[in-house]
Amino acid sequence: MTAFCPNPDGRGIVLRVWEQAGVSGALAVALPKGMKAEKAQPVNLRGEIAGEPIAVKDGRRLVSYEVNGTKIHELVPDDR
Repeated sequence: MTAFCPNPDGRGIVLRVWEQAGVSGALAVALPKGMKAEKAQPVNLRGEIAGEPIAVKDGRRLVSYEVNGTKIHELVPDDR
């Protein structure tokens, strides 16, 4: 994980994961207790939408990654 911080360009939290071991696969990300996010919106390095939003369930999100790849998500708060 290379970033987990308030989004400087909008709402929510930025979660950035960078694979550096040379192995593709999946990573389960558990959010801090009490953090309520309903979806993870994939974005590019410019903060532009880069795919369909992914549901966050029970404070967890599964991130798939490629060798030496970077995944960036905006964790969008649950406003309900």
